Amino acid sequence: MNVSVTLASDPKVFKAELHRIGVNVNQIARIANLTGSVSQQQMCELHDLLASINEKMTGMEREKAEIDTVQGLY
Repeated sequence: MNVSVTLASDPKVFKAELHRIGVNVNQIARIANLTGSVSQQQMCELHDLLASINEKMTGMEREKAEIDTVQGLY
């Protein structure tokens, strides 16, 4: 039995969000390189951006595990 399931986290949407996060991280890195430091606010933003990546990856891994279970792969 083949079960076709589309991940709730659309890879195209995920890629776009990851790109947006990467741009923000690069902006903070650029400021750090130019000035030699970043503000507490920028560090908090960086932390939040990295947490967002982790949250999205964890969600996609969970969805994949659920799909694999349904399909009898694990």
